Amino acid sequence: MSDGYGISAAQSTAYLPHDFHPPLRHTCRMSSPIEILNDRIAQRLEALGMTERDASIKATGKPDALRYIRTRNAMPSADRLDLIANALQTSPDWLLARSSVPPKMPDLPPVLGSADADGAITLKRINLGFAMGDGSNLDDYIEEGTVEFDPNLLRAISQSPPHRLLVAHGVGDSMQPTLLDSDMLVIDTLQTRLNMTDRIWAIGLFGAGAVKRLRPAAGGMVEVISDNPMHEKQIVSAQDVRIIGRVVWSGRRH
Repeated sequence: MSDGYGISAAQSTAYLPHDFHPPLRHTCRMSSPIEILNDRIAQRLEALGMTERDASIKATGKPDALRYIRTRNAMPSADRLDLIANALQTSPDWLLARSSVPPKMPDLPPVLGSADADGAITLKRINLGFAMGDGSNLDDYIEEGTVEFDPNLLRAISQSPPHRLLVAHGVGDSMQPTLLDSDMLVIDTLQTRLNMTDRIWAIGLFGAGAVKRLRPAAGGMVEVISDNPMHEKQIVSAQDVRIIGRVVWSGRRH
């Protein structure tokens, strides 16, 4: 319809049928099946914490199977898609968006420690600072009771049998800041040979209990080292050092 000025007015839609829909100028682009597949593979990799390479090896035995699909936009065969779905713990239908049901994670048994059924393990506690004899033997040190340890923690600390492990407390300030006077120590009495340098050992030195670093020296001598720089190191004869055991763990209350 012309308005007399040479401009045509748009026809009113008031008299058009109610089910009339004018054509859209822009249509939404639909994702292709391969784009959907790649997107859902990425979702599963993220959910499972897997790498593309690991999932490829698990599915096909080849490290580049998923990368090939992603970079070449190559739709896998039905058999290979089944293998990929199994590796990603889902179904082919979900990967291709034929199903909206999210994949089910497998029912995993609760994680148990290797010694969860053992119950607490009791270790003997000694006082390294007080020797009933000359301090040259373990039996010289007075027992102060027992300490219970979680068996899983104890197995992580040492593979030695529990009856060969002792609990003691730090002696003095000579090992600060590594060890404090009140720190709890676990001593492995199976380790009595000085075959590792710069480890911390519980020792009897000239009849007194001590916790020191030891280092073999020439001529059958041993360096007795304190971590506290205020204490000078000593070089003594190996015969004067009685190794009670190696300190394999320490803990402190904050």
